Amino acid sequence: MRIDIYNIARFDEHLYNQIIQIHKTFDKNQFILHNHIIEVIIAMEDDIPVGCLFLSNEDNELLIDNIKVKKRYRMKGIGRSMVSSILFRYKEIIYIISLQKAISFWTSMNFHVYNNRDRFTILMKRDNR
Repeated sequence: MRIDIYNIARFDEHLYNQIIQIHKTFDKNQFILHNHIIEVIIAMEDDIPVGCLFLSNEDNELLIDNIKVKKRYRMKGIGRSMVSSILFRYKEIIYIISLQKAISFWTSMNFHVYNNRDRFTILMKRDNR
């Protein structure tokens, strides 16, 4: 199995429909891309999307807005590779709103709890400076 990670830097409006279709392969819920998204990372196996990550810039703060990996590809380092590609290029504080059950993944990547939002989600951050 060979997984390639692609970076679509500086989100381009012309890619909107293609990105929506990729996201629908992971999640049947409606997902709306907004103009705060600055970058999209896509993991592909043989031209089939198996993972995606959206990075947004809201109020001059970077947020990993959404990260998805297809179930059969989880626990193979794909999510870690996509996040690492962001951390390598951006030297600012990066935030993530995480589910409680994913805390161990994010702490393994040096994110720290910043704020408990509710019993299901928390706000985490990594100072990448």
